[in-house]
Amino acid sequence: MKKIVIFFVICFTVLILTGCDPIKLLTVKAAPNTQVIIYKKGQNIEADTAKNIIRVPENGTVEQQFYFGLGTWPEKAIINYSASLDSIVFYNKDEKTKLTNQTDIQNYLMKQRRGLFKSNLIIEST
Repeated sequence: MKKIVIFFVICFTVLILTGCDPIKLLTVKAAPNTQVIIYKKGQNIEADTAKNIIRVPENGTVEQQFYFGLGTWPEKAIINYSASLDSIVFYNKDEKTKLTNQTDIQNYLMKQRRGLFKSNLIIEST
């Protein structure tokens, strides 16, 4: 009987530990009177543009979330994701800040990792 209990405890522990992978999440937020636009390289989403665009705020939404599967944002994932970006543009009422250099985009994204396991990447206008 004791062996059966130990077996079930081990099975339950393995099941719990393997089911605890965090969700890799990208969150794009815009503070009041600001805007974030992310231009991605790749397939066209509109006939008149050669870039994918993520724009916040849009249609009253001040936050958008994108899921990238399970895991965290290690340096290699940041490098791969930033390679798919053309630029990140921040607008506020006084100025426009544009990140176009891949090294600048990587450095910015590395600083924006949040969460216990760095599973949330937050791009936010201030």
